[in-house]
Amino acid sequence: MIAAYDVEWLALRKGYKPAIRLAVEPAEAATHEALFVRRGAAVVRSAWQPPDARPAQEILYVARRLREAEALREVEAPILRGGETAELGGAILAAGRLLGYPPCCAEAFVDRIERARHLGLGALRGLRKRHLAACEAQVDQPRWELNNLFLEERLRLITFEPCRYDCPPALRFAGAVFGEIEALSAPDAAALRGRLAVAVALDAEGRKAEVQIDEGRIAQAQAPLSHDDRVLSPRDAALAGELEGALLGEAQARIAGLLVLEFR
Repeated sequence: MIAAYDVEWLALRKGYKPAIRLAVEPAEAATHEALFVRRGAAVVRSAWQPPDARPAQEILYVARRLREAEALREVEAPILRGGETAELGGAILAAGRLLGYPPCCAEAFVDRIERARHLGLGALRGLRKRHLAACEAQVDQPRWELNNLFLEERLRLITFEPCRYDCPPALRFAGAVFGEIEALSAPDAAALRGRLAVAVALDAEGRKAEVQIDEGRIAQAQAPLSHDDRVLSPRDAALAGELEGALLGEAQARIAGLLVLEFR
């Protein structure tokens, strides 16, 4: 088990990012708001009805100063209303800046969804969006600090999609957050690094598995464990079962979009 650090709050508290946003169920919004207020933050809220079948949500905008929280809410308002991606590109970039994302990463995000629109793919959402982002961020030596594939497991230093898995501004941000965790608990920091510095297989449906590859064969595969050592996704467990013992090339031919990222 690893302590689950709120990396967004650590980054906000230390000034590494101007604001954070949190989407919660409406019934839970007041509880979350009270927590941040007790921590000394300013909070504003906005109701949001997603355009798909998902239930209504409450968006919390949290900052050290009220004007920054209000600025983020104002910038994101047209994004929540939806519309043409081309018209929203500037708003997305402005929101990214207020959330402290590296400009290159925010620009790559906008480019990605605009290309999807031109190709007729519609909005990129959820796990398929994650796969496309990972494919485009792939480099020869992905850095463990930028492993953003375990968000649900609460094992991460960044919560945005890096433009590359060796992006210098993203690495500086992740390094600063890791330094904060290390200052709080060196053992926790070492354990977190161990959980992020792994090889991850990701398929086109967003299923993921930790793998060990030996001479072209997937010697071991397992579904990622959460910070409290639970398997959260049966779909991830199914992928691990399909991969274990297989030749990597054979698995890539059989499983659509299979990508392996060796975070080191």
